[in-house]
Amino acid sequence: MDLFTKANDLGIQPDFIDALGNHRVTSATALKIIIDALPPRAPHRLLDEAVVVRSGRPGRTALKQAATFPLHWKIVKDLEVIAQGEARDPVIVWPPDLPEGSYRLLLTDASGCSDDVPLIVAPEKAFGGDFDRCWLLAVQLYGVRSARNWGIGDFTDLEGLVELASQLGADGVGLNPLHALFYDRPADCSPYSPNSRLFLNGLYIDVEKLPEYRRGAPRSARNLSKSRRRVASGSALKTSNAARSACHFSLATPA
Repeated sequence: MDLFTKANDLGIQPDFIDALGNHRVTSATALKIIIDALPPRAPHRLLDEAVVVRSGRPGRTALKQAATFPLHWKIVKDLEVIAQGEARDPVIVWPPDLPEGSYRLLLTDASGCSDDVPLIVAPEKAFGGDFDRCWLLAVQLYGVRSARNWGIGDFTDLEGLVELASQLGADGVGLNPLHALFYDRPADCSPYSPNSRLFLNGLYIDVEKLPEYRRGAPRSARNLSKSRRRVASGSALKTSNAARSACHFSLATPA
């Protein structure tokens, strides 16, 4: 059996399509490391997989053909026995009052064969919360336009949004990721494919608030006028982002 077939049998996906549409295949070396790190799978004679029971619903689980009867089952959590019983046909009917949680299911059939699989008692539906309803402003900061920004929203715009949300009675502002992107490839501007998640994107800085900008006010003012015209001419996000990137760093670089 080759590594890729073995990976599929173990539920490991050996390839994927990345955010740019490229087909990526895990190398055989990396795949072998992943497979070797997994514990060996014990063969199950009585049940194939974990058992999931919905709380408050009737639950039934079919046993494999190899099981012999009577079969004794026990649900345990650590050393505590939650429930136990005996099955005399190939279907176990679970008690309706099992408490929600994760347990181990121990089975022993008439031939002495034993099995140990996870058993999960899940709630009928996900927790809906016990809090009051609230609302917020959801924005992509790079899509915010204002009279003073350079075609892409910045942290000064974000400050204004927070103040506006507060005045309107909102509970918050929801934002796109603000991580650092690739400054040498400004057209690759998706906030969901960052260069680093440890740093913020410097293009969101309001350049006009930098001390260096204020010290070079005459030159900066001339550059700023040109920069705004260049950015305003971009109709698409990629054009606008590339233009702002160039303008941003030209102003940040001393003459």
